[in-house]
Amino acid sequence: MTDQRSGKPCRFTAGNLTSAKAGGGQFFLLLPMTIKSRFLFKPVGLKLAIYYVVILKMSLKFIANICDRGQAYHDFHQYCLSQLVPKMSLDISRYARDRYRLWLINEPSLSRQRRLTLAYNDAYLNKIIQWLYPNCNTALISFHGRNNNVCSNAQIEHHRDTSFASDTARLLNLGDVANFSYSDCRINNSSNACTNYLLTPGDLIEFHCKHLHACTYATPGRISLVMWRLKPEYQKPMSN
Repeated sequence: MTDQRSGKPCRFTAGNLTSAKAGGGQFFLLLPMTIKSRFLFKPVGLKLAIYYVVILKMSLKFIANICDRGQAYHDFHQYCLSQLVPKMSLDISRYARDRYRLWLINEPSLSRQRRLTLAYNDAYLNKIIQWLYPNCNTALISFHGRNNNVCSNAQIEHHRDTSFASDTARLLNLGDVANFSYSDCRINNSSNACTNYLLTPGDLIEFHCKHLHACTYATPGRISLVMWRLKPEYQKPMSN
């Protein structure tokens, strides 16, 4: 079955209920909004080969811009610059060479060991994080540019977040603009198929952290706060 105008395979995108007829049969697909159903019909001799692929999708979601909080936004931004950036250390991730970052609340092991250590936290910071992402129990803040003894390149290559994190993450962009590259398709392994989003100061977004994503550009002074909920199987934190 092809598009009469283009000759290309038809694509059926299901919001709730989609039906497609082929060879006298009828297929009914009851799919959630986050699933894209794709039928590809390819003739093989006198037969019709039908390929059915279900691709989980989650588009980047804009939650809010918190600049409308006025002085509260300014105070949190200054708190990050004065209290958190000086505590940052060089990242060990191979995707983020020369990036300085600081784990918050809990620091998960990036190895196969499912263990946590207590990370930096205080009452003010925890209140802000829980307001931004309720029930968040681990977060990572990074800085791009120079700040006293910190000289950081906070761009990060395309990657998927590792096993400690549940699927949904939130990111708060502070200070200046950045380019966030994101694939809304779980099985995509090519950075060329990602969509670029310009994040402005105060933008709070939600995304599927197991999908390919990256920060491909950041303006000096930009701060990124990424927040997750830990998977249940992770151990309780151990004291430092």
